[in-house]
Amino acid sequence: MKKAISLLSVIILIAVLVSGLTLSAGAVPMPEQIGDVNNNDSVDIDDVTLIRRYLVGLETFDVYALSKADYDHDKDVTVLDVTALQRTLAHMDVPESWGGLFLSSSSIHRIYSNYGSGKAMTGIPVTITAEGIDTSPYYPQPDSFFEPIEYFFEIGQGDYIRDESGKIIFDENGSPQYHYDVYAQQDWSEQNNITYTFEEAGNYSLTIKSRNRFGYEDQDHTYLTVVEPFSADQPVITSVITDRGNSLGLLQYDKIQPSRDDESLTVTTLVTGGSGSYEYYFELRNPKETVIQDYSSDNSFTIDKAYLPGWAEYEELKQRENEYVSQKFAEGAYWVEIPHEFEYDADNYDPYDLIVKVRDSEGSETSETVQIAPIYDFDYIG
Repeated sequence: MKKAISLLSVIILIAVLVSGLTLSAGAVPMPEQIGDVNNNDSVDIDDVTLIRRYLVGLETFDVYALSKADYDHDKDVTVLDVTALQRTLAHMDVPESWGGLFLSSSSIHRIYSNYGSGKAMTGIPVTITAEGIDTSPYYPQPDSFFEPIEYFFEIGQGDYIRDESGKIIFDENGSPQYHYDVYAQQDWSEQNNITYTFEEAGNYSLTIKSRNRFGYEDQDHTYLTVVEPFSADQPVITSVITDRGNSLGLLQYDKIQPSRDDESLTVTTLVTGGSGSYEYYFELRNPKETVIQDYSSDNSFTIDKAYLPGWAEYEELKQRENEYVSQKFAEGAYWVEIPHEFEYDADNYDPYDLIVKVRDSEGSETSETVQIAPIYDFDYIG
């Protein structure tokens, strides 16, 4: 997952870059004319001006113009596009850390399982699912941003090699010796899940990879704790899955991390055991207003972004920041240094508790608490 660089938090970079920048008004041919916002078959300083005017609300772009203005291919039009285009026109290098211009990659968006860590049992099939996004350039059709992705799965278990007394054995270089056994492997395919039945309890290592049509890969490692079968006379919550956002700890669902771009967050509860015919109860403890979905047969709970922790504070800060920058641009500033008072930091805000309860037809009930962490300023998430 790639962390987005805020339009307004990076605008200060122009102060450093423009000082040594000499722009030529002559047109510079560009592949596929990316950057040719005014559609005159050339890319020049006029296009830079149009994008700057768009950023301060003095121009409107249609979808086609937006795809051309997104010069760094990060699916957003920001000051980074202006600066990257300026540097190209001046025959200067564009740093690889900027935007998505060089991030032609696949990113694993989220990983989840029908049995979370510590709930997976021996002898019962466990399905592990991964979802990825293609973050490679999408020009000229923005809708093609999400492309088919291939996945690779490996389930294994490793441990230190020990002698008869249980002591770890070291090699001649003083490094501990280690062995790793692969139990299941699913080679590259568009199938985004693997199902495996564990024979023994223990901690297992999961390696999950994704790659896009260009062959760019992303990789995640996580662990799944498998236990011996336990009594399920009463309902047991085996997993809590979100439609968006990232489940921190991946298969350990004790905390969920929504993104600032999430319009809402839907939480789905999976249950086993008991007498069946489950009813579900959800309670989000927002300090300002507790949100409740009373007992019903619906095992999903959708939380509007307005109730997500940190959202209201983020919106207020960004509105104040936009007003500040617009004022500075109106006064003729070419770049603006953003005061620290406008910076959003998720660490400044507390998570909210989400209480999940399940009861079966005989009235047996179980509950768990999941934490919804403050939103993160991501462009694309878990």
